[in-house]
Amino acid sequence: MQAAASPAHASHINSGSPNSSGAVEIHTGGRFTIWADLLPAEAAAKLRTLREERDEANLLARDAAEKRNEIVNLKINASHMLSRVEADLDRAYPPVEDKTARPEWQDAKARVDRLVSELDRLDTRAETLNAKWNNAASLVGNCEKYLRTLDGPARPHKGAALKIKKGENVAALIESTRADIAALRARIE
Repeated sequence: MQAAASPAHASHINSGSPNSSGAVEIHTGGRFTIWADLLPAEAAAKLRTLREERDEANLLARDAAEKRNEIVNLKINASHMLSRVEADLDRAYPPVEDKTARPEWQDAKARVDRLVSELDRLDTRAETLNAKWNNAASLVGNCEKYLRTLDGPARPHKGAALKIKKGENVAALIESTRADIAALRARIE
């Protein structure tokens, strides 16, 4: 994408602020627009989709955290119940030689073990969902950070597609392209 040169917009384009829906708005030439409005239609739709995916990932991660907290509370209660069963068996007369063989102890211990297992499962799920949310938030944030650097609306690139050479990665290609663009701009000025 290339930004259309528009110095009149440049002074206002970096003054972004979130609106009530959480989308960042910018002031350009007397009107407010969201960052996606700086992009061609297809790219704007993709950015909006990325935002929705980020928000959905956040909701899933928060839901997993809430479920985990519920299970933590249940496990605490189950551990207290196991402690009470053990205390009751310790005070029993005649004395109980092997309290772990008693059905009430086995039931309480099985409940604690099930909840510990569920916590492990939820921890793994929460970790996966948080990573997904963090990646999506980072991607959207980086896109919007880039859009804040534009002098005006972006236009679709009409040149040749970039080719990745053997042994070259995308990040290196982007950096070399940026260096080429900077060199061309320097020659123009």
